[in-house]
Amino acid sequence: MYDQPSIWQFDSDDSAQRCEYSLPMVLSNPSSLDCETIRELYTKHATNDSDRTRTHLIDSYIQMWCEKNRIMVIRCYSHGQHQIVASVSLGMPLKLKGRCGVIEDVITHRDHRRRGLAKMIMEEQMRFVDHERFVYTDLTNRDDRGNAKLYTSLGFKERSTSVYRRTLSKI
Repeated sequence: MYDQPSIWQFDSDDSAQRCEYSLPMVLSNPSSLDCETIRELYTKHATNDSDRTRTHLIDSYIQMWCEKNRIMVIRCYSHGQHQIVASVSLGMPLKLKGRCGVIEDVITHRDHRRRGLAKMIMEEQMRFVDHERFVYTDLTNRDDRGNAKLYTSLGFKERSTSVYRRTLSKI
């Protein structure tokens, strides 16, 4: 079984947004508050226009999405409350080649960007992918987002289809 780390905290230097961040964690059985913050990430903080139109996401759909995919989130704890401030979805289709991954929906709340949260959550997903010995993992990225450096640092390579693929090295 894959062991997920259990301790990682980070205090923001920005006193207006001071909080402690959770470790990246798998979101399963999301609460109604979790569903609300997922909707907010999509509708207010996604950089893709089509993602911002997902106001119709109902709790049951978000719960089903969490059951069918490996959704990782980072929470911000501040003033006795918490909210999801970063998420990434890993779809896990089984193909004839073997188990593969599809990274989608790498989203960080606007007020919490440039703090390494996307990198932290992506690294955790990649540890899982490596442990589970996925044949490859794809992700798509729009060039204007400026995320290519993060993705290539994690081993993804640009393909002519504008899909990045990370292939497991032979041991």
